[in-house]
Amino acid sequence: MWMSSKKKVQKKKGKAKDVPDDFDDLVENANDDGCGLSRKYATDIIRLIKCHSKPLNKIAAEFVEIFKERCSLVVGMALLAIYDDLAPTDDIASKIITVYLIYRVRDIEVGLRRRNPGGIEDILGHPFMSFFLNLVESKVVDDICVTYPLPIGIERSIVLRILNGKTSEFANMSAIDLLAGGSLNDYTSTFLLYGLF
Repeated sequence: MWMSSKKKVQKKKGKAKDVPDDFDDLVENANDDGCGLSRKYATDIIRLIKCHSKPLNKIAAEFVEIFKERCSLVVGMALLAIYDDLAPTDDIASKIITVYLIYRVRDIEVGLRRRNPGGIEDILGHPFMSFFLNLVESKVVDDICVTYPLPIGIERSIVLRILNGKTSEFANMSAIDLLAGGSLNDYTSTFLLYGLF
């Protein structure tokens, strides 16, 4: 009995590894059995998230084309895991792209596609709406379930615009352009957010 528990401890110690700063763990944990993301899809996500100088809507169009007819829940959960890894880092450009791809994840499944892009109806039926509400500490969410610092500045501005159906204000810009331009004006979006929710 004592030997087996000692072996379990050794096994647990053997599994512990440092989480790399890049996205190697996503590719390493990818599978090709149809129940998750394949290595190719994981690599595609990573490549898209690193397209900092490409307009967000062009990245999203390529994303939708690559992942069309895949399960939006699987792809969305992979993006959430990536955001969790990025959240404590200073890689704001990758975080901006990841947030925008989470917003666009519903477009990969025909049944979930947005009928009229833009406007408040655009976000109300989103499968990951609670993620966006958590990021801006909405009063709708009782317990904020993120363990990292919440976004500020341009990241927060983008999330507020997504929640208010105002993605057209930034979707034609690249993450680099958004960072160079500084923070979008939050005042109106914050007012709208708290007025609606």
